[in-house]
Amino acid sequence: MEQLSRFIVKHRNAILLVAVLLLIPSIFGYLNTRVNYDLLSYLPKDTESMKAQDVLGDDFNLSSVDMLVVNGMPEKDVAKLKTQIEGIDGVDKVIWRDSVLDLSVPREAIPESIQDMLYSGDSTMLIITFREPTASDRTMNAIAQIKQYSQMDCWLAGFSAITEDTRDLVTTETPIYSAIAVALCLVVLCLGLESWVAPFVFLLGIAFPIIYNMGTNIFLGEISYITKALALILQLAVTMDYSIFLLHRYQEEKAKPGVTNEEAMASAIQATFVSITSSSITTIAGFLALCFMSLTLGKDIGLVMAKGVVLGVICTVLVLPALIMFFDKWIEKWKHPVLIRPVKKAPVFVTKHYKAIIAVFVLLFIPAIYAQANVAQYYDLTATLPEDMASVQGTTQMKEKFDMNTTHFVLVDDKVSARDMQDMISQMEEVKGVSNVLAYEKYIGPGVPSTFEPAQLEDILHNGG
Repeated sequence: MEQLSRFIVKHRNAILLVAVLLLIPSIFGYLNTRVNYDLLSYLPKDTESMKAQDVLGDDFNLSSVDMLVVNGMPEKDVAKLKTQIEGIDGVDKVIWRDSVLDLSVPREAIPESIQDMLYSGDSTMLIITFREPTASDRTMNAIAQIKQYSQMDCWLAGFSAITEDTRDLVTTETPIYSAIAVALCLVVLCLGLESWVAPFVFLLGIAFPIIYNMGTNIFLGEISYITKALALILQLAVTMDYSIFLLHRYQEEKAKPGVTNEEAMASAIQATFVSITSSSITTIAGFLALCFMSLTLGKDIGLVMAKGVVLGVICTVLVLPALIMFFDKWIEKWKHPVLIRPVKKAPVFVTKHYKAIIAVFVLLFIPAIYAQANVAQYYDLTATLPEDMASVQGTTQMKEKFDMNTTHFVLVDDKVSARDMQDMISQMEEVKGVSNVLAYEKYIGPGVPSTFEPAQLEDILHNGG
């Protein structure tokens, strides 16, 4: 390690040049890494819901379904709107009353439960299916076009609409909170270090592993939007300490009599590598543990962050020494008193009263365990989205006007008799939380052969057994 440290110091300028050149392919990789916004894709494939999702996509082309609430529009104009939406690239079909019944048939002739689903006062609802999965680029582009009809008081609700809004939100806000994180780091570093320049050198140094990390994600094929949103902040937080270790050790070595800057940095690299390697291994192990989650989102986050820590360690001992030595005279010139002063009385108090402190903290376990057991958890991501988002407004309209907060599909083998289907439907309607169940067998008696089923309905309701 001593020889390697001297080699790094001796060839620091060449190493820095190579590091800068490597930013080019890294930026290319970052720009060409696909971001996955479909959280369903991270569920295990052998779960019942994902098996059903595959059937919905393969046999019914219903893997992505959204609802459009249309307010205050005459039925003939709704029919025109339906035709326009069907012409959008990525839309498979739009299901409304005229999909099975001509508009000449009075609304009152429609079964009451279907009326309740399709109409509410002067509002009506269209069911839109898409040709590709929820978060594909084609579906997202189609969603964006459909949302333009909001100026006609039309509101889109559904998982695809929420996903598209989430994409826009993440794209817009990630640079904002990243800039806030950088600003807060600068504040803390300026308070804790005695140099005004060193914090900026640290941020410049940590930019290399962050860009490398985001660029090398291209080898993973894609990353989730949650990983993308977290990676920069987490890597900044986890690896910034490594830079502080190196600078402090360099300044300590440089203060020794007769030691040149090159010798001081070589010694600092050697000592820092030992410290940060042992520290980083536990961090890397913690992130890699996420890879064992059945929900593969953990693997996505774990691999990206473990890779980020490894790159942080490498850049701390290869790139940062060159930056510190390049800016050394400015680091030494622009100094100020350390504003975060060491706490001197607290350590004395702790060592003197350690038994009492242990007893207090053991007693605190009791309320802490109780509180932890009673913390509520939520699984509805829409609850955390801004209320002025188009998809959230669409969901609100669905809930208030159609008493429909969410929609599910039940896939039934077509060998099940109509009578058994009717019994099943009756039982489902009695389940608490279910507001409406729609099925062909609900309206047609068991004595009516399936051959009499209208072709339009058969295309929607029956496929692939």
